[in-house]
Amino acid sequence: MEEAPAPVPPADAPESAPPRDTAEAPAEQVEPIGPDSDAAPFPTEAPAPDDSAPDPTDAPEPAEVSERAESPGPVEQAHQAEGPRADEAPDPAEAARPAETHAPAGRGFLEADEAPAPAPVSDDAPEPPEAVTRADAVSLADDPDSAPDPVPPHDAPEAPAEPAELGEVSEAPGSDEAPAADDAAPDPRDAPARHDRVGVDDDAVEGGVLDKLKQLAGRRRQETDGPERLTGTVDHPAFQDPTRSPNEVPDRYGTPLDRADGTRTPLFDGDPSREQTEQGALEDCGIIATLGAVAGHRPEAIRECVREAEDGNYAVKLHEAKFNHSRDRYEPTGREINLTVTPDLPVFDDRPGEPAFADSVATGAAWAPVLEKAIAGSDQAWDRERRDRWAERQKMRGAPEVPEGYVRLNQGSGPKDRAELLTQLTGQPAATWDFPKQYDHDGHSPDKQLMGDIRQRLAEGKPVLVGTHSEREVGGPLSNDLHPAHAYEVTEVDDQGEIHLRNPWNALDPKPLTLKQFNKYIRPRYTTLE
Repeated sequence: MEEAPAPVPPADAPESAPPRDTAEAPAEQVEPIGPDSDAAPFPTEAPAPDDSAPDPTDAPEPAEVSERAESPGPVEQAHQAEGPRADEAPDPAEAARPAETHAPAGRGFLEADEAPAPAPVSDDAPEPPEAVTRADAVSLADDPDSAPDPVPPHDAPEAPAEPAELGEVSEAPGSDEAPAADDAAPDPRDAPARHDRVGVDDDAVEGGVLDKLKQLAGRRRQETDGPERLTGTVDHPAFQDPTRSPNEVPDRYGTPLDRADGTRTPLFDGDPSREQTEQGALEDCGIIATLGAVAGHRPEAIRECVREAEDGNYAVKLHEAKFNHSRDRYEPTGREINLTVTPDLPVFDDRPGEPAFADSVATGAAWAPVLEKAIAGSDQAWDRERRDRWAERQKMRGAPEVPEGYVRLNQGSGPKDRAELLTQLTGQPAATWDFPKQYDHDGHSPDKQLMGDIRQRLAEGKPVLVGTHSEREVGGPLSNDLHPAHAYEVTEVDDQGEIHLRNPWNALDPKPLTLKQFNKYIRPRYTTLE
């Protein structure tokens, strides 16, 4: 796992906010899944035993966190994480143990072997690139920096600036030549899924030498008279992970959205819903959980994000997000990211009629795999600065290559990645909050504050996303059918005070957790809209 980053000086806390313990707060890690991970299994299988191999991501490292600079209302008294946290970074050094449930036939995946621990990552938060020009690129991953007050996303100027051309996403070399699965070997898609790694890409994206240089330079994107549109095409993002055996990755791009009767899978089947999101053979449980959470709370935001064009492609509109250091959150810049996404998706040769990654067959809707592809392919539009920063992160982790496209999503996501995606999907500020650790000035215990905060967020229609600890962090298997190092959406706090979670596999949801279990098995921070 990564070494503990240098502590970040805590921000000035509001008078009502209690001091926080910054020495031992583990950070949440990235949540991936895939052919040899915890790919989304079907609901027909029974849970597997908990006593398996170690989880693929953990090794918490203490990191200093700061209190929020503003704290009106009970929710604002919660503590928000700032800077890289140990449990927020996926630890490739720990192998994923077999899934605690049997994956239904053809959908689960084997776990990975132990990998070397990543190199330390600095906790200095990076600032985003300068204003994007025609040669610059769109960034959909973490690009923190101080940002001006957000401009209303739809407040276009009278004379909008000419869209910046981001270029077409190129297909990964050899993507159509991947060898098919060996008939003699067990099909990893039919094996128990591996567990997602939670963390390395969370706050780690904000560390590194390049980020420090940017902060010293003090560069800030200049405000324009109105929002500027950024455009690009997502065609064939890379999907063949070189670290996996050939039979564990899709074989080629296909047209699984085209049905045998000559029709195409509809973009929506009624209103967008959580049930229309189902994780596939990719370690991106955090991405799928976020898509499902937004669909569950704000279906209109999903409808506004994607539509089918007359030429058969899909038009995806996202809100550019920028990290505001002074407020510890992602905010929309006012720019729209407009992507043309082609309908072809990665497939396995023996299952050409279903997407290898986010599902469209069982869900009956195409919007989830289309948005997943848009997010995967957006890195082809990054500018050099952003690309260099991502390469620096991978170098620190000891990655043999710099992953792009779907392979990048396969590395997992962390709380701040999900905060950025929430802003990109909704156009609203989003942030990550620490679980309270002390009594507040009204005498409320940390547990009472946490329950009240989550209830309030859900009542306000704001998604709440969390991640589980690894087995090594808790000293053994997790209970209640929880999967280690995996992302979940909090859907309810019932009258008995039990917390309900949704699994992005679209099946095998864990049993409701008591507050004691929640504190034990869930990493102590959550991501939500502000």
